[in-house]
This record gives sequence, C-alpha cells and structure tokens, in this order.
Amino acid sequence: MDNRNNVNILVSTDIEGKSAWRECFTVKGVRLPTGYFFGSSATTGDLSDNHDIISMRLYKLEVSDEKEEDRSNIAPAAAFFAPPRDHVDDPPDPPMSGVMRSFVATQPKRNAPVNLFSHVKFEHLLAGISGGVTSTLVLHPLDLLKIRFAVNDGQILTRPSYNGLGNAVSTIIKEEGVRGLYRGVTPNCWGASASWGFYFLFYNAIKAWMLESSNKKTLGAGSHMLAAAEAGVVTLLITNPIWVVKTRMCLQYSTSTGLPPSKHYTGMLDALLKVYRHEGIPGMYKGLIPGMFGVSHGALQFCAYEEMKKKYISYYQLPVDDKLGTMQYLSFAAVSKLFAASVTYPYQVIRARLQDQYKEYSGVSEVIKRTWRYEGFKGFYKGIVPNMLKVTPATAITFVIYENVSKALLKDT
Repeated sequence: MDNRNNVNILVSTDIEGKSAWRECFTVKGVRLPTGYFFGSSATTGDLSDNHDIISMRLYKLEVSDEKEEDRSNIAPAAAFFAPPRDHVDDPPDPPMSGVMRSFVATQPKRNAPVNLFSHVKFEHLLAGISGGVTSTLVLHPLDLLKIRFAVNDGQILTRPSYNGLGNAVSTIIKEEGVRGLYRGVTPNCWGASASWGFYFLFYNAIKAWMLESSNKKTLGAGSHMLAAAEAGVVTLLITNPIWVVKTRMCLQYSTSTGLPPSKHYTGMLDALLKVYRHEGIPGMYKGLIPGMFGVSHGALQFCAYEEMKKKYISYYQLPVDDKLGTMQYLSFAAVSKLFAASVTYPYQVIRARLQDQYKEYSGVSEVIKRTWRYEGFKGFYKGIVPNMLKVTPATAITFVIYENVSKALLKDT
C-alpha cells in the first residue's frame, strides 16, 4: 500500500490464473472500484514526494489471457478531474505479469506564487460586522462613560465632573435623559462593525497566507501577533475618521457652552463634514499615532485568544480546525481581552484627549507631559473601570457571534 500524495494503490496480478492489472485507488477521498485505474497522456511514473497528481482519466481494464498486458484492451470509463495538460507520449505498456508497476499521471510540484488575496473570505467580514454591531448596541453607555472619564483632566470648568460610575449615570440621565447615554452610538456602531469586520477579514486572510507560505498546520504565538498587528494597522487607517467623530459626539454635553458651531454636531454625517471642512485630513486622523500603538492591544488579544484555543485543542486532541463550544469562546475571548486591555489602556486615554474638541494638543508628547504633570500615573488610567466592565462582555459577545456566524456562512464553502 502506497500512501504518498493521498493516493492508495492496491495491485493484484493474478486473477484465476490470468494475467491482469487490477488496481484500487483512493485519491483525495475518492475510492475507485477494483478493475479501474487512472491514466493520462501526461507524464507518468512512480509517485514520489515531489510529484502532484494532475489531470487524469479513469480507465477500466479487461482481463486478458495473454502473459503480457496489451494496452489496447484498456478503455476509458469516465473523465475525471480536469482535461489533461502538457501532453506527451502515452505511458509505456505495463511490464510482464507478476512484476506489475503502478502508473499514475504526475508532474513535479511548481512553486507557484502565494497570493494573499486568494485567502480573502468575505464571510469573515460579515461575521465580524454582526458581532461588532451587537456588542456595541448593548454596551455603548459604558463606552460613553469611559470616554468622559478619560478626557476629564479637571482643567475645563464647563465640563461635567462625576464622582464614580453611579453618579455619572444618574447625572447624565438627569441632565440629558436616557438618550444621553447613547450619544455617539451611530458612529460607534459604524466604527465597531467596520473595525471588527475588516479586522477579522484581514486577520484570517493574513493567517491563511502565512500557513500556506510556511506549509504548516498551525502558527506560533509570534505569527499570530504579527498577523493581528498587520490587520490592526490596515483597519485603523480605514476607520480612524469614524472614531474621531464618535469621541466628539460622546463629549457633547447638555451644559456645553463656548464651542464654535464648527465643533457642534447634529449627527455623524454632519460631524464628518465639519471635521473635514474645518480641520482637513489631519483632523480626520487625530489620535492615529496612539492608535498605532494600540495595535499592540489587538495583537496581544488575538495572540492570547489563538494560543488558548490551540492549547485547548491540543489538550483534548481535537482536529485543528474544530469548532469549539460557546463557553470556550466566551472564556477565551474574555480572558484575552482583560489581559490586553490591562496592559495597553493608557493609549486610549491619550487618543481620546487628542480627539477631544474642547482642547488642542500639539501631539502625543504634549498629552503625555500634561497628563503626567497634572494628574500623575493615575491620569493614564482614567476610565479604566467602565472600560473593563465594557470590553470583557463586548469582546465575548463579538467573538461568540463571529465564530458562530462564520461557521454558518463557511460550512457550505
């Protein structure tokens, strides 16, 4: 039995005293009945590790009384795979009975270029969008609280000041109504859906490309981090203008006074147009630099998530591409997000302050200096409590919905 190249060959040369060539093949899970074999006018020879099966034709061999096989009694039974390519002379006649040789159409492997775009599957985009929108709609109030705590440095007297989460919620409802908790929800939904959708799309494409390039079944932690970082940079370049608008709309207090009309927004589209009109492209990309540092957040999160999945699959000896249960996805997503958020949170404070329409900073270095000077180390972690309360369930919801939606969309592909 020859198991190379996913081809099993069974040769029998003596049937009731008659010389015959009986073969049974399994080619990529397709088993042929006894008496059938593959043949082609392409090059032939023994199977080896540096050959791939190419286009073939299915043949049936009639038993012959002659001692030496006559290929004239071999008739095509059915076309199989693609039409033959690179035709050369027909393979030689089989040798004498008792010393049968297996003939299978083969050709040397060619190092075809690996194309990243061939791995793009839009099912991952749709699944990521589904998860991102759902989690955002449920948990937006916590995101709003995180931003308002993060930018509150005590230097602007007209900005509301809150004494804890409970006081913040009650004050917002009292002054702005329940709708106040959902200020900025539209750009947040757009941003979250685009971010998660593109992130999963690019991340899975890059990961599949890496696997094909390395000829490995699984990637290591470093490769997962690199794939996540690359996906994060591309996603941020696409979505940063939406995050600027989200931050500014979350910071539109009912007590706001003194802001020029160019920084007061009636909706997402109005905000995008005013930011572009009055601040140009630089205004659309405020907070991009700390956002780039924040790519490490996604890289750490996805690395931890993938490593936990890999360890779980290895421990229980499951197939590499096996789909896990909802509880496993919830646990891995929550733990990985907590880990990443606790390590990288300061960049979110810096980015929010750069995007704040109430203050102007010359750059990242000025934000860091002023935050350290007036607020100390604690200033870089303002808003971390509502952030932790939000990101853990948000990520868990997103990942569970993503895994299940992608599973449903990809099951027939």
